[in-house]
Amino acid sequence: METPVAPFSLQIRRPKRQKVSSATPPSDLDSAVDRLINDASLPSHLRIVIGHLLDIKNDYTSVLARNQELLDEIKCAHQKNKELQQENAALRSEIEILKSQGPVKADSISQTNSVSPVSSSYEERA
Repeated sequence: METPVAPFSLQIRRPKRQKVSSATPPSDLDSAVDRLINDASLPSHLRIVIGHLLDIKNDYTSVLARNQELLDEIKCAHQKNKELQQENAALRSEIEILKSQGPVKADSISQTNSVSPVSSSYEERA
């Protein structure tokens, strides 16, 4: 049994359709969708599908906006992290320099960190 070959016209592949650009003004899309949804000759199930597709498009737009906000937040966090790493490296090098200078005298520490005692109101009452 021999399988028939499809006619030549069916064997020729149509080129892929180009992606519809979302760069069209939203007012044109919204007005076109409104006309389709309000078209009485269009079956109700198609109007429902069109309405859902528009809702999905709106959700997608808000997701893209939120994604951009998060990308900006990540960019700021990376910048802050980079600054903190540089500060940390500078402090580590300063610590190494101070360690190489030798031990610090206890007198110099007590003079720089001296705290005057403060009496609390609790001690005054007793």
